[in-house]
Amino acid sequence: MGLVFSRKNYERIPDEEDASSSRPRFSRRTIIIAVCVLLVLLLPFLYRKFWHVSCLLGVKISGFDSLDTDNYDKWYTPDSTMQLAQSGTFHGPDQMTEYVDFTKAKYFSYYGLIERVQKLLTANKDQCQLLVAVQNKAQVKPKYSKSGEGECMITTVGFKLNYKVNMFGFGFKIHRTDLFYPAKFLVELFNNVIGGDGVTDYICNTVLRDSCPKVYEENGLDEETCKTMYNDLREVDDYGYLDDYAKGCRILHSAFAEINVKHCPHMSFKPIKDYTGSLWCQDPSGGVKAEDLFTDDDLAYFKNFALDSGFDPVSLSTPCDYDPNL
Repeated sequence: MGLVFSRKNYERIPDEEDASSSRPRFSRRTIIIAVCVLLVLLLPFLYRKFWHVSCLLGVKISGFDSLDTDNYDKWYTPDSTMQLAQSGTFHGPDQMTEYVDFTKAKYFSYYGLIERVQKLLTANKDQCQLLVAVQNKAQVKPKYSKSGEGECMITTVGFKLNYKVNMFGFGFKIHRTDLFYPAKFLVELFNNVIGGDGVTDYICNTVLRDSCPKVYEENGLDEETCKTMYNDLREVDDYGYLDDYAKGCRILHSAFAEINVKHCPHMSFKPIKDYTGSLWCQDPSGGVKAEDLFTDDDLAYFKNFALDSGFDPVSLSTPCDYDPNL
C-alpha cells in the first residue's frame, strides 16, 4: 500500500533571515535615550553611595582615635570645637587635648577603649556625620579611691563627629565633636569612686600649694584651712555637672593645674578670673543637657548599645574587677 502525504500537514520552517526580520528592532537613538534615563535614575543612588564610602574611608584612613590626643593637631583645626554637656565647650586641639587627657590623670591606673560601634548619619561632599558608641574601662588607683581599694568601671561613652572629607576619604578634618557621658556614671565616678584623703592631699598640697602658689596665697590657705574648705564643698549634683562650685570641677581641673598654671584659677575657692577672663568652678553650671546636643535617636543608640552589653540601664555602666597589672 503506498504512502500518501498531504501538503496541508506541513508548514514551512522560516529561515534565518525571516527569524531575524521578526525581532523588534531598536534604533541607536532609542538605546542611547534608554541608557541616559537609566543613568539619571541611578545617579542619586551612586552619588549617595560614593560619599557614604568616602566618609567612612576618611575615618579609617585618618586612624582617628578619640583618646589619642597626640594626633589631635592632625584631625582638628584651630576653629574646631568639642562639647560635653556637663563640662563645657573646648576650642581647638590644644584645649581639647587638656580636657580629654583627664583620662591620663594620676587618679587612674588605666583608662582605655574596649569596644566600638558606629553609624553614619550624613554623607555628602559638604558634611559627614558619624555617631559612635564605645565602651571605656576606667581603673582608679587605691590611693585616690574613696574606698581605699582599686576601683574599676566600664562605661558607655558616645560622640557625634561632624567632619569633612575630599573624594575617596582624603583630607579628613573634624569641625565639631559632641561628647556624651552618662550623667549617673559621672555622679558615681566623682562622688563615690574618686575621693578620700589621697585626693584631698593631692589637691591641697601637690596642686594648690606646690603648683599654684599665687592662688594658694590669694585664698589665704594653709594645709588645714585648704583641706577644710575642700572637704566642705558639695559633691556633684544629680546630672554630674563638672563646671560649677563643687568638688567635681576641682577634681577635673586638678589634673590640668598641676602641669599648666593657666588652670590654677579654676582651683580657687574664691572667684579668680582665668587667662580668658572666665570664671570656672565658681558660677552655677551652664545647665546644658545631653538632649541639647543629641537627638532622641542618638541617645537611644547609646542606651541600646549599653543594654546589649548588659550594663545598668540608668548609669549605662557596670563595675568590673580591678586589675593591678594594667
